Amino acid sequence: MSNRKYVIAKTGEEVKFGDIVAYKYEKETSFGTLVSYQEFTLTPLNIEMFIKKGIIKVVNTSSYKEDNLGYYITLAAKKMECPPEDLIKWLDKMNKVCSKAVLDFLLQSIAVEFYHKDMEGFNEATEYYSLKPKDGTVGKVNVTNAYIPLFKSREEAEKARVLLKEQLELMYGKQKNC
Repeated sequence: MSNRKYVIAKTGEEVKFGDIVAYKYEKETSFGTLVSYQEFTLTPLNIEMFIKKGIIKVVNTSSYKEDNLGYYITLAAKKMECPPEDLIKWLDKMNKVCSKAVLDFLLQSIAVEFYHKDMEGFNEATEYYSLKPKDGTVGKVNVTNAYIPLFKSREEAEKARVLLKEQLELMYGKQKNC
């Protein structure tokens, strides 16, 4: 997966997670157009909304849609029968209250899609892996008492870890080898 770089579409100025982004909101009323500005902290959860609205542009993205966290958020939104923007807003609000719950939700969404891609391989696996709740690193899981999203291989768990890099950094600080 290639590195992603986010820039403000109008200026080309690079932005990173944690930066404040202003969003211009226009609404037609009977008195004319109401214009206001709202400020948001840029997070892994709301970045897709800014990209879709054309406020933020992505540079150096991977051509594989599965290498994008937004892909899994969109799939989860379809299953929940809500627009991806609504799910992103909810995840963003929830992230302020309990970032661990957001990580668990996203990890579960990724694990389910990996499972659907290779159900037989998952069922035949002899070892399972997941992200450790203590620090977000990949580790082998004892399936007899596992109530966490499972992956059939260390490679799949590492791919999920890379997809969740920004969320893990918000929770645990700088991640090694992502």
